[in-house]
Amino acid sequence: MYLGFDLLTISSILANANLIVALLGIYSIISYDFIVRAEERFLRERFGPEYGEYRARVHRYLGWKSGRIKRP
Repeated sequence: MYLGFDLLTISSILANANLIVALLGIYSIISYDFIVRAEERFLRERFGPEYGEYRARVHRYLGWKSGRIKRP
């Protein structure tokens, strides 16, 4: 979800080539990154080591880490 929002924001910045749009877009991307990190803190407190294991396997934005995908 957040990656999609960031990609739409970046495409809007590039399509408009406007300083105000660029500044607001950068601000929103940074704001969402703070939100993601706050959610991760909450999940770490809520689920403890189980969430730590999950984080070791899954990338923050892309959903996977290269070379660590377990295939059935």
